[in-house]
Amino acid sequence: MFDQVSASEAVKWAVLVFAAGFIGFFGKSLGKAILSVLRKGRDDVPAPSKASGYLPRPPARPHPGEEIEPGQDGSKRNGEKVAKKALKAQEKAMKKQGKK
Repeated sequence: MFDQVSASEAVKWAVLVFAAGFIGFFGKSLGKAILSVLRKGRDDVPAPSKASGYLPRPPARPHPGEEIEPGQDGSKRNGEKVAKKALKAQEKAMKKQGKK
């Protein structure tokens, strides 16, 4: 069986199997590398980007002792949560002052 296979044919198949294994193992990172090289080559075409790249700013938290109006955003339940959090923060600040 091995008498009929030439050395060049065996080397060709060995290289082909090695290349397939390499691509199978490193396929995802290899694909990303190839795409990044292709994108660098096309400087005139902008790469797709997200809307702004920044996260929205979280709502301002009230300082301890500061009054807040429940339902500022139109939701009574959310206003109750904010008031409860502010009260808890105030109690925590008072407890911290007591330890000093």
